[in-house]
Amino acid sequence: MAAAIDSPPVHPSTTLVNVAEDADARLVRVLAPGTSDPAKFEAACGTAVSNGDAAALLGTMVSSGAIAGLLGDAYTVDEAVSAFSLLTVYLNRVGDGGSARELCKSLADEVGRAAGGD
Repeated sequence: MAAAIDSPPVHPSTTLVNVAEDADARLVRVLAPGTSDPAKFEAACGTAVSNGDAAALLGTMVSSGAIAGLLGDAYTVDEAVSAFSLLTVYLNRVGDGGSARELCKSLADEVGRAAGGD
């Protein structure tokens, strides 16, 4: 007979944090190939994630041109929607409302450019 889990983990929220951190890392890896310097992009995003700096993370993603790659043929609609869902989570984590608005506008502008709406 298999052993049952006798007690809950000491820190049950650790699993949730690990999943969230893994989602950040996966999104960065997905977006990196669409940039001119994937290694530099991954390093900058990794620093932002490590520092808990959502504004820097979004800024790096937008300014690197990584967002445009989500709208190409390389990803399914579901994959692109999942990525954009994470991006909106980051917007909610930007502490300053003015910065969040500017990042949201930059993100929308980038999507418009990628969709051919220059």
